[in-house]
Amino acid sequence: MGWIIRNSNGTFMHCGMGKFQGRTPVEEADCSALIWALQATWSQGNKKLEFEGDNHNINQIINGKSIIKDFRTT
Repeated sequence: MGWIIRNSNGTFMHCGMGKFQGRTPVEEADCSALIWALQATWSQGNKKLEFEGDNHNINQIINGKSIIKDFRTT
């Protein structure tokens, strides 16, 4: 999973990726990538953020339109 950080004009600023080990549910992997992207943007000094993602479930949860219905720990 990876991420691309752009400024408000769409200009590339930074990118990164992470290797997922032990994160089998898609939502868990996508949430991990989101956390890593947050850490990367904050380390660059950015405070105002806008995210785009292709996982409908995660987008709904972040936007407060859904709740996490099944949380499992292994």
